[in-house]
Amino acid sequence: MNRLYSKRILFVRGFNTYKSYNNDKDYYSSIKAFCLALGYDFDWFNYSPEEDFDEVYRRMDEKIRKNKSNKYNVIISHSMGGGLVGLWVTNNRKRAKKMKKIIYLMPLLTNDNTLLRYLSRFIPNNITNSLVLPKALIIPNNILWNDGNIWNDFYTVLVPVKQIVTMYNKLNVRELDLQVVNLSNSFVIYASEEALNILSPVSIMKIKPENFALLKGKHLLFWEADHAEEFFTLFRQLL
Repeated sequence: MNRLYSKRILFVRGFNTYKSYNNDKDYYSSIKAFCLALGYDFDWFNYSPEEDFDEVYRRMDEKIRKNKSNKYNVIISHSMGGGLVGLWVTNNRKRAKKMKKIIYLMPLLTNDNTLLRYLSRFIPNNITNSLVLPKALIIPNNILWNDGNIWNDFYTVLVPVKQIVTMYNKLNVRELDLQVVNLSNSFVIYASEEALNILSPVSIMKIKPENFALLKGKHLLFWEADHAEEFFTLFRQLL
């Protein structure tokens, strides 16, 4: 059997990519189409921003573990999905090492974003657990992709922030070991203009050069016409 057809992919989506919060826009449609065109079996791990973070993690862990007979052997993640996968690998290194590939796209792996680090520490849980904000204030389109601006953003959609705060609290107490991305089967793709999931120069130096690539673009660089070709060229090499 062709090696390509032997791979089963689980894609762990990022925060607030649940389509009902984005006028049914799916930022990952091009990635799914690319993988399917190559003959890969492709599955999502989806979650709503309304869910508690620990419940999201539990469901993801269960989804991975229950697929023993037809198991996933490639895990791809983006943004907060990268944080979820990083936590899972931290807690399941032996199992993670058996994967063919673990790919992190612009992942949330550190608390290097100073503003979010301090907000997560000092805002009381009883506030963050119920706090909702317009999507445009949390993750504005202008920092997501190069054609994003105030005119194509969402101001009437209110998004819960509790998952972001919980993830940062876990990063603040180092529940996620950044060294998980240095496993021989792992790779990080990071955007040159990333403004959400900051990786400081110190953090980048902790990642092996052979496990890391810096590509031109923003948080959704695979969505950008100017940068998608470079992304998918590397992406295919990794698969």
